[in-house]
Amino acid sequence: MVPADPVKAPVVVIAGPTASGKTALSLALASRYDGEIINADASQIRRDLDIGTAKTPWRDAPVRHHLFDIIGPDEEFSIRDYQKVVRPLLEEISARGRLPFLVGGSGLYINAALGDYDLSIPGRDPEFDRQFDSIGNAELHGILVKEDPLAAATIHPNNRRRVLRAIEAARAGKKVSENRAGRNLLYRALILCLSAPKAVLYARIEARVEEMFTQGWIGEVQNLIRRDVSINKIKEIGYKEIAAYLAGEAGLEEIKEEIKKKTRRYAKRQLTWFRNQTDAVFIEPDYDDFAVTIAKVCAVIDGFLGGLSRKRAKRRN
Repeated sequence: MVPADPVKAPVVVIAGPTASGKTALSLALASRYDGEIINADASQIRRDLDIGTAKTPWRDAPVRHHLFDIIGPDEEFSIRDYQKVVRPLLEEISARGRLPFLVGGSGLYINAALGDYDLSIPGRDPEFDRQFDSIGNAELHGILVKEDPLAAATIHPNNRRRVLRAIEAARAGKKVSENRAGRNLLYRALILCLSAPKAVLYARIEARVEEMFTQGWIGEVQNLIRRDVSINKIKEIGYKEIAAYLAGEAGLEEIKEEIKKKTRRYAKRQLTWFRNQTDAVFIEPDYDDFAVTIAKVCAVIDGFLGGLSRKRAKRRN
């Protein structure tokens, strides 16, 4: 669905890596600008993965939230599925005179929501995947490096499904790296990306992982196992590691370090994506005085919204 008049439907995106402060910032901004928050995080769409995804307490929030907890923890949900539900929602929020805030760290979701992201590549062909069954993840990723090096830089070698999909797309003449919806927007969008210095971000990630365990992350995984949820189908970092700990296959400190390491790598890939695939405005947060960050971002948004107002006035004259 393409907006009839994108100038009348501004969208503000709050993006950035995990643990960068997107939730706190989006709540402050949505309250100030009479906005509503739309989830753009592939993990927080899933029910019952609350602690391990640092899910926004959206039910009790002072502003309205959308697209949280809409599928089960191990259900399939594609980028195409997300595009189908988010586009009408953006239109509906705008039609009510509210400002949509698209918030999350899943770059593909954001691009699929806002841009002419090409989802016309035919569905995955199992026969195509089978030809690589005897190849390990590292070697498979090496093939992607040759076929589409820019895509390889943003896809982890262990994400075999996405690696295979990117190889298949490249050989079909539609490279993932060239599907740059972030620069061909169908909406009047302002994309803001929080980007802290590496040492600061990594320290926040490590503190967050420890806090997750304090909040009861192990119990969350135990409850999933008791309900026969397939942990192997859960791609979110930490769930398989905790399941291994519960099975006596790894120690607690061992899995904590593994989770921290994987999360740091994931954050790095997220930033790489937003730098390469969008025309985002990068904001360095001040975590010692977050009000400074909010004020800085408000100045950018005020300029964005003021610019739209001037364009509307010019169109009327």
